[in-house]
Amino acid sequence: MVRTVASENKGIEELAGTVAKFQKHFESSGQRQRKHVEHWKNRLIGLLESRLLERALGGAGGEARLAELAAEVADRKKDPFSAVNEILKRSGLQG
Repeated sequence: MVRTVASENKGIEELAGTVAKFQKHFESSGQRQRKHVEHWKNRLIGLLESRLLERALGGAGGEARLAELAAEVADRKKDPFSAVNEILKRSGLQG
């Protein structure tokens, strides 16, 4: 822990040194790169989800069919896995 007293300008240099030391350790340990990769992995997953949803629900009646399937699942007439499989098959995403 680094104690500072800003009004007396005490501990500021020590704090800056501690921050610089942490940053150097963070970068040299590979944590920064891992965090950067994890960030982009999550971002790519988000983009992929968006595009797949667009493709799966796109086209004539996609949103309406989703609402119908949701109602069937809510009424326990269809299980959610079957509903998703139906959406995927209809969109050509399931072989």
